[in-house]
Order: sequence, then structure tokens, then C-alpha cells
Amino acid sequence: MDVIYVDELIALNAMMDYLLLMLSARLAALPLRRGRCALAALLGGAYALGAAVWPLWQTGTAKLAASALLCLAAFGADRSFLRGWGAFLAVSALLAGAVYAGALLAGQEPAGGIAAHISLRLLALSFGLTWAAARLFLDLLDRREARTPLTAELFLGSRRVTLRVLRDTGNGLTDPLGGERVLIADAAALAPLLGTVSAPPCADAAALFRRLSEDPALSGRLRLLPYAAVGTAEGL
Repeated sequence: MDVIYVDELIALNAMMDYLLLMLSARLAALPLRRGRCALAALLGGAYALGAAVWPLWQTGTAKLAASALLCLAAFGADRSFLRGWGAFLAVSALLAGAVYAGALLAGQEPAGGIAAHISLRLLALSFGLTWAAARLFLDLLDRREARTPLTAELFLGSRRVTLRVLRDTGNGLTDPLGGERVLIADAAALAPLLGTVSAPPCADAAALFRRLSEDPALSGRLRLLPYAAVGTAEGL
């Protein structure tokens, strides 16, 4: 008879689900909403406990429904849901394959669920291989897209400007509140959007914030973001 510790089962599955959701968001180019991913991971831990108690929860339909629920909680119900869900299913399948292969090589029988029968060391190694494979795929994708000319068309009311875009894979600037990625543009290039307040940028970010907020089209829509760059001090 198998003995399963409830706290260990929930914690281990929640940890794996959190890492898989974060990796899925990266693969699908979605905002990294860590709080929502943590909540979804806890739901995943609760599902793992339910699957250990009720065999009906172990069916393919139940697993597919649970994965959809986790992705809804993590990524929301907008158009990004399908991308995130597809990425989550892909990395989960990749991890499961890595765990199964590792268990066979180690002489273990991966039956009845990963968390209950597979060692933590094997799980960590399998996830590391999964992460490395995903990163390799992303690097290849980045190199391919880096050679593709891109443009960005920006709108602010009736104002608009079209800019050429450099795909900078080293730009990790994101909005700390929503997790969205941030594009960086020169102030002169944004002059058609900034209207009458498009003065040269000043060293004081707060002063520039107040100056730009004088424009009714920008008032209430601006936000200061912290940044750090190689060779420069941190700032706003």
C-alpha cells in the first residue's frame, strides 16, 4: 500500500506547476504575473491531492480540464489564454517525457503519478533538462526573429507614429504591476505623440512625469518604472 504525505504532495506539485506556468508564459510571450501563477499553482497542488483520492480525477479529460483551469487562473480569459494553455501542455508533456525516461534509466517504475513515486532529485534533473530545451528553442526563435524587420505603430487619440523596431533579446524591462514588457524609444521619435509638451527629456524623471501629465491625452495614463542598465546607475 502506498503512503502519500498530503503536505509533500501539494507542495511538490504546486512548485512544479508554478515553474511550468512561468516557463509557459515565457514561451508564449505572455506577461509574467507571478501572483496569479502562484495561485494557479496552489490549485494544481489541490488537484493533485484530489487525483490521489478520487481515481476519476486521473482521467485524461479531468487532467485536460484541470490544466485549462490552471491556465485561466494564471493567464486570464482573454486571447492570450490559448497561447498560454498550448505552451503549458507542451512543456508539461516535455517534462513528463523527461521524467519517464529518467525513471526508466534509474530503474524506477513511474506509475501512479510523478509526485508520489519519483524522487525529488530526478524531478529537479528532469525539469532542468526541460528548461534547457525550452531555452534552446527560445534562443533559436529569437535569432530567427532578430533577422526579421519589424515596425511598431503607436496611437494616442488622433496622434500616431510608426517606428522601426530592433528586437533586443537582452531587454528585460517589464511593468512591475502588470508584468507587461516595455518598449524603449527615443524621446525625439515619440514627439508626434507627445504634442505640445514634447520638451527634451530632463534628468529628473518626476519633473518630466509632471510635464507630460499636463497633456490631457496623457494625464492619468503615465507610470514611472524602475530600470537598471549595464554600466549605468539604476533610475526611473
